Amino acid sequence: MPGAIVRVDAATATATTVRVDGDVHSAALRPDGSLVAGLADGTVLLLDADGAVRHRISGLSSADAITVTGDTVVVLDRRQTALVALDGDRKLGLSLRAGDGATTMIGDHFGRSLVADTAGGQLLVYTADPLVLHQRFPVGSAPYALAYDQRSETVWVTLTAGNEVVGYDLSTGIPVEVGRYPTVRQPNSVTVDEATGEMFVGSATGDGLQRIGADQRKRGQ
Repeated sequence: MPGAIVRVDAATATATTVRVDGDVHSAALRPDGSLVAGLADGTVLLLDADGAVRHRISGLSSADAITVTGDTVVVLDRRQTALVALDGDRKLGLSLRAGDGATTMIGDHFGRSLVADTAGGQLLVYTADPLVLHQRFPVGSAPYALAYDQRSETVWVTLTAGNEVVGYDLSTGIPVEVGRYPTVRQPNSVTVDEATGEMFVGSATGDGLQRIGADQRKRGQ
């Protein structure tokens, strides 16, 4: 949001606001408790836990999503449809093009960066250190939101042109489809509850929040 990062403790329903000088488009927590913030103008801020600026890195057109693997930070620049790794805490490092029009990115517990190439209809899988594209797979009509389910080692991808969510197992080196479900209209967000395995899909057109239980997915597979 403009001027702030809000950290929410889901267990206690408490929120803590960290003030940031800029229009924040993305944020990530580092292992030492510090933060990385991506601003609308492409600036990347490395922040202490209280919001004090450690370093300011420029050179990107936009900073729309961030993943952190150990000490390595990877930023998605939508305007250039590129992934950029930071070279330490001072400057930009290696950059790779991400499909034809990448829009979203998440990290998983293996340290991979998973990217939805909406314009190209692909799921892209990168490692962070060094930054390398390992998998590139066509997934259908306008993939957008991503979520990773550690319980089943499955990445879930929403397809906004067809109003579906599709699950892929990435363990073989080539994504293998393991589930496909109809969703609410314009499914622009998805998340998986790590404790229960339940998946929630959010509509961007006012159709609400859809729950797809872990038991439903098991039967469907």
